[in-house]
Amino acid sequence: MIDTLKKHRKFSEQKLLIGTQNSGKIKEFETLLKPLNIQVISLQNTNLDDPEETGETFLENALLKAHYYSKFFRIPALADDSGFCIDALDQKPGVYSKRFIDGLGGEKKTFKHLEMLLKNDKKSASMHCTLALAWPDGHAETFEGVWSGDLVFPARYAKGSDAGFGVDPIFQPHGRTKTSSEEMAYKKTHSHRALALNKLFESCFK
Repeated sequence: MIDTLKKHRKFSEQKLLIGTQNSGKIKEFETLLKPLNIQVISLQNTNLDDPEETGETFLENALLKAHYYSKFFRIPALADDSGFCIDALDQKPGVYSKRFIDGLGGEKKTFKHLEMLLKNDKKSASMHCTLALAWPDGHAETFEGVWSGDLVFPARYAKGSDAGFGVDPIFQPHGRTKTSSEEMAYKKTHSHRALALNKLFESCFK
């Protein structure tokens, strides 16, 4: 819930940098930000190295990235840190989600690994997203979204070209009968990232 007692800085600029080189996230952000009618700038096709994610929480990493990109490009930057937390694994992999998937050799191998690892355990999990909107003067606003569900196996993909990314094919939101990969329209309005963005819109853009 948005803290109505806190005064948030309003976004009044014409340009906003999306601080990620993940093509799936960029596409998702561009779709969600389209109604704002501002120029969205991507990091794709730039040679800028990403900052090292040294934070121990989603909040720390989101702020680290947003400040880094905002100061470098001298415009407001929106960055997120997101991942999935599995109840049976003491909320791991959490902030290490990308490294967890990369370390196992990609998404499909990760799905197989988790299927075996969680064979006799409860499969409840949650998707987390913390957004940080930073200005070049050092000010930042942060918002969090959490999306609860269960991991399902084997992976179930959407038909067509847009099958999502990350753990979408094995994440089934509570109250739904399909994975978030199979329901991309639903994901766009209900995901952890959408929930965090809605809070951002209400606080900084309205």
